[in-house]
Amino acid sequence: MRNLKLDAGSLKSRARSLEDSFFVNKDKKLLENLKKMKEMEETIKSLQEVSGIKNKDFLKKLVKLEIPPHVLASLKVIPLVEVAWADGNVDEKEKKVIMEIIKKEKYLGKIDMELLESWLSMKPERKLLDAWINYIKGLCSQLSKDESNILGEGILGHLKDVAAASGGFLGIGKISVREQKTIEKLESAFC
Repeated sequence: MRNLKLDAGSLKSRARSLEDSFFVNKDKKLLENLKKMKEMEETIKSLQEVSGIKNKDFLKKLVKLEIPPHVLASLKVIPLVEVAWADGNVDEKEKKVIMEIIKKEKYLGKIDMELLESWLSMKPERKLLDAWINYIKGLCSQLSKDESNILGEGILGHLKDVAAASGGFLGIGKISVREQKTIEKLESAFC
């Protein structure tokens, strides 16, 4: 009989240990989930600041696709640089408009400013634009048409401002044919 009591006590002790282990693991998983939710909320906030996009469902989708804020910021800058270079050179007015857009849209700190300055001083290789177009097409294949439109509006919204910065008579309102073709090419990536 005594052995049964010891075995029952031992069994009770093991059951309690198993129960404690279960709740420790459950608490650990809950804490991990809370941490992931907090990280997601922070990433959504950063993506919202960088993009100006307010649609939370769309921002959550970007988080699920693992699009970090600095990548989204770069995605918004590459088309600006491409339009500025469309006519063969980037003048000070175009640089000024790009820098104003970057400050207004809170890109600062999210992109490498030295890299941007080098892109504005020397035309980036064609492969940068090709990589951007391929990336956007791949990203849009993961999004609905409405989500692609939201992304496109956020990225392409300032292109005409850059194109018009130094065009036309006395710098007023004219977008060159090359700049317009570049804008159309960039827009077509969102189809």
